[in-house]
Amino acid sequence: MKNLSNAIVGTIGSFISAVGIAVSSEQLDHIVSIICAVIGLLITATTCLIIPLIKWYKNARKDGKIDEEELDDLSHILQDGKNEIDKHNQDK
Repeated sequence: MKNLSNAIVGTIGSFISAVGIAVSSEQLDHIVSIICAVIGLLITATTCLIIPLIKWYKNARKDGKIDEEELDDLSHILQDGKNEIDKHNQDK
């Protein structure tokens, strides 16, 4: 039984080594960079658009209807979020 577990662990170690050799550090650097960029964009979109929209919707629905002033607020939230995301993209 101990030999079987040693064989499995050895095989896993060999597999990890083979993957490490197959993926060069430059490719890994590009993959990590792409993942970080996507995560950054998701965080920016969430904080600049999604959270303010959820807060707006909760406040707008308190009285049971959405009026013209609340729609104006919505357009300002969307424009501010768009500008913030554009600013974030220009920084990269």
